Parts: sequence; C-alpha cells; structure tokens
Amino acid sequence: MESSLSSSIGKGEGEGEGEGAGEGTSSSEVSKETRSAQTRSPKEGEKLLLTVRRLKQEGNLEPRIENMISRITELLQAKKIASEELSEIQAPEQSLQKELNGLSLEEAQVKEILSRKQETLRNLSLHCQEKEIEALRQLAMTEERKKRITKLSSNIQEERLKKRKQRTESGRQLEGMMEKHKRADTWSQEMSSSSSSHKDQLMMEERQSQEKPGSLQAQVGAWSGPEGGAEAAGASGEDTFMRSEDAAVAVQLLEEENKKATEVLEAAALHYRQLQQKYQRMKRQLEALSGKRVSQERSPEGAAGGKSSVVTKAVMEIPKKD
Repeated sequence: MESSLSSSIGKGEGEGEGEGAGEGTSSSEVSKETRSAQTRSPKEGEKLLLTVRRLKQEGNLEPRIENMISRITELLQAKKIASEELSEIQAPEQSLQKELNGLSLEEAQVKEILSRKQETLRNLSLHCQEKEIEALRQLAMTEERKKRITKLSSNIQEERLKKRKQRTESGRQLEGMMEKHKRADTWSQEMSSSSSSHKDQLMMEERQSQEKPGSLQAQVGAWSGPEGGAEAAGASGEDTFMRSEDAAVAVQLLEEENKKATEVLEAAALHYRQLQQKYQRMKRQLEALSGKRVSQERSPEGAAGGKSSVVTKAVMEIPKKD
C-alpha cells in the first residue's frame, strides 16, 4: 500500500511538475488562484510523503490511508480545475498570438508598402526637381532669346535709320554734285566763250604782229633801194626813226609780245582741255550715283523720295559736251 501511495503521489508530483513546466511556458496573465494551486500541489505532496513515512515509522499507517486518499483526490480535482483554467487562459492567448502574428505580418507588409511608397516619393521628388531645374533653364533660355531678339530688333532699327541717313546724305551729295555740275557747266561755257574770244583776239594780234614787222621791213627795203632815194630824202623824220635803235627795239618788243600771246593761248587751250576732262569725270560720277540711287529705290528697304527721283532724272537729262 505504501508503494502504491508513493507511486500515486509521485505521479501527482510528476503531473504537478509537468503542470509547473507548462505553467512556466504560459503567459504572465494567469490568475493568482491558479498560481497558488499550482505552487500548493507539490508542497502538499511532500507533506503527504513525510506524513506517510512518519506513520510508517510509528506503525499506525492504516488509520490515515483514507484521509490520504481523500486528500489525493482533492489534489487531483484541484489539478484538473487548474488544468481547465489554464486551458481556458491559453485559448485566448493562442488567439491573441495568432492575431499578433497576423498583425506582425500585416505590419511587415505595411512597412514594405511604405518603403515602396517612400522610394516612389523620392523618385517623384527627384523627377520634380529635375523638371523644376529644366523649367528654370528653359525660362533662362527664353529670357536670353528675348534679349537677343530685342537687341537684334534695335540693331535692325539702327541699321534702317543708318540706311535712311545714308540715303538722305546721298541725296544731298547728289544735289550738291548736280549744283557743282551746273556751275562747272556754266563756268566751262563761260570759259569756252571767253577762251574763244581771247583766242580770236590773240590770233588777230599775232597776225597783226606778224604783218607789222613785214610791212616795216618792206618800207625799210623800199627806202633803202635806188628808187627810194627821193622819198627817203623827203621823209627825213620817219626815215630817221626807222633807222634808229628805237625801231629795232620796237620790233623786238612786238616779237616778244607775240611770243607771250602764243604761250597764253596755249595755256588757255590746255586749261580748257583740263576743264573738259574734269567735266566728263564729274558727269560719269553723277551717272554712277544716279544708277546706285535707282537700285536703292527698287530695293524693299531703300524707298527714295520723289525729290531724289527728280534729281536723278535731271542728272540723266544733262546734255553731253562734244
């Protein structure tokens, strides 16, 4: 009987220890009553063993066996109740653990989604920054192009004003050259008429100077001949003058005057030819300017006024000198 009691108590202790190990792995949320029952079971078993041994030594074991059996039965019932309470407590713990595992999995998925979203956000931020930089660059290029267009427009306007001033200056120069041409033409005509009259006068004087020494020599020869003795004797005063040194000086002076007149005539003719050349050169320049003016009038940027066309027409209608 002692051996069976010991085995039952040992079994109870083993079960109590197994339950204690199960309790060690259980959650910290177990109630205080279950803990006290679990801690009380091994102590009660030890007390029973000590009691059995003491009774065995004393020899009065049988009177208390029933008490021990009833006590063991109570302990088994307490163990059963504790096991049921433990299973009841572990059931929601397992559900909570499953829920926790599900939440952990969901948290991992959410973290993964969050990391992907953050990566997408970073990519979008970088793309947005690149777009902003590109927009700023395009804006700067647009501003630079606007400045260049403004500068080119101002340059074109300045060039048009410059061309207009050049056309005005060309018109003024053309008018001045036409005025000079008219003056040169008038002056050349005056010089031509004056040189012609001066030439005629010089030629007349030359003929007179050439005829005068001949007549004087003829008179001298007639007076010096045999037939002119009486006339020479009669014309004493004239004969004396013709034979004097004054007559020779007068002839020399007439020859010098004739020579000077010839030189003056040649110089006047040379000056007249120079004037004719200058007139032709100025006329060619005026024709070239008038042709250039007409080409500028036909171009889209060089629209000349009516005054310039009239001046060009007047230049073209100037008669040529022979």
